[in-house]
Amino acid sequence: MTIFSNNPNLNRLSYGFALLFITIGSILQYITPYFYEMGDERMGFRVLIILYLGIFFANFFAPYFIARYGSQKMLVATSITYIISIIAMTMPNSYLIYAGTTLLGLSGAILWNSQNNYLIGISQSDNRGAQSGFFVAVYGVGYAFGVLLLGYLIELLDYQRAFYLITIFAFASVYLFYQMDELAHEKQRKSTKLPLHALKSPTLLKSVLSSYFIQSLLFGLAVSIVPLHIELITGNSIIVGLLSSLFFITPLFLSLFIGKISDTKGRGKMLIMGITIALIGLGIFHYASSLLQLIMGMVALSIAQSILFPMSIALQGDIATPSNQATITNIFVFFKYLGMILGIVLGSFFGIEWVYGVTALMLLIIVVFTFRLLLDESQLKENIMHETQKEV
Repeated sequence: MTIFSNNPNLNRLSYGFALLFITIGSILQYITPYFYEMGDERMGFRVLIILYLGIFFANFFAPYFIARYGSQKMLVATSITYIISIIAMTMPNSYLIYAGTTLLGLSGAILWNSQNNYLIGISQSDNRGAQSGFFVAVYGVGYAFGVLLLGYLIELLDYQRAFYLITIFAFASVYLFYQMDELAHEKQRKSTKLPLHALKSPTLLKSVLSSYFIQSLLFGLAVSIVPLHIELITGNSIIVGLLSSLFFITPLFLSLFIGKISDTKGRGKMLIMGITIALIGLGIFHYASSLLQLIMGMVALSIAQSILFPMSIALQGDIATPSNQATITNIFVFFKYLGMILGIVLGSFFGIEWVYGVTALMLLIIVVFTFRLLLDESQLKENIMHETQKEV
């Protein structure tokens, strides 16, 4: 993989997210072990649920801000809000923790809607998979580096001081987002609310369930129950960081390659492969009681993440038209955070003993209902346009 693409805006977007999530991603990855050590195991799950519920409900209003101000400006604004929020979340005061969590959730919907819109806006049909893969790879490296670094900082210092120190990386992302060009076509959009009518499209629902929903469901497990699972078995925060980082660094080696293949072979086959590997990983985690089994399970889930994440982004551009791009993007982000919330809730409710099996069952049900659709992508865009044309 090359360090930089030939698209300056893609470079700024990708590296901006990498820097931002060195801070944000790493802290969230240690939230459940942190509160477990503080003597409140459930607090970490509550924080994550509040965070992603905030993003989920703010998604209803995100299109208004993007339509009014544009993706680029919203990326700048929400990255600043992210920094303020995460500092509040890491302070030893429950009121500040909840306030910071809520603010982070509200701004997160705008951040990720803006990212999806911007990436689709600077991509073409023949390079969308490759550019999505590049973004996922760079973002994942930043996330993984942050998780690894924070693990070592926690061992050297303590949770609180380590959280404060790693926050410095987020400031550079604001500058990179500020340097990006605005998307001129966004100023012509008129839709400023979540188009719930699009949920009436069976094809659109199947598309998003088999891609972003599954990917984010696995992500929800990866930031909640998996770190706690590793901590309980190993008792070492460095190992938590090392294994958790696999989930985010593996895309560096696979996502761009998978993206390029999908530009010619199609997204559906890649999605089926990613879901199959995810099922294998969930099966391994279900029985994992040793470090070796944890490593095997994390490798499988990391490979699945490397496939599902870029395909989820590219698929949005494939099935969108200029008139419904905002609609498609918003629906995908809507289910992205629904999946994350569900993953965290499942982890909190079922615990290590049952959560992997329950999640695997959900994936199997989705595959049964979407398999034929994923193998015949030629009708995707046409079906979605037909099913929503009366409303869009």
